Amino acid sequence: MEFESTLQEAAPVVETVLLYDKDGRIVYAHDFIGDGTGLTDTKARAERERIAKEDAKQLPNAPKQVKVLHLERGFRPEPGTMYRVDVAKGKLVVHRRVAVGLGSVKARGKGK
Repeated sequence: MEFESTLQEAAPVVETVLLYDKDGRIVYAHDFIGDGTGLTDTKARAERERIAKEDAKQLPNAPKQVKVLHLERGFRPEPGTMYRVDVAKGKLVVHRRVAVGLGSVKARGKGK
């Protein structure tokens, strides 16, 4: 996620932590938004992981074993794209692309 603003101040920095299961299925994503200070510190990184894991425990059917992936700063998901984690490489990859657009939304809304 990235913010765009009409204000003259710098846009907030977003760090995203993904939690994924043994098959690479993303089970939780947490965005940490701030001014960028302390985001690269090792302790701050570990704290973001801890917070994401604690939050994910509240989900129904949350897997007990998850792995963590810190996305690169500035990552923007492509519209209509579903992602998963390549477990062997520990990297985010495209899982599937789906049709997006006003026409596809209307078709779904009418039960087609």
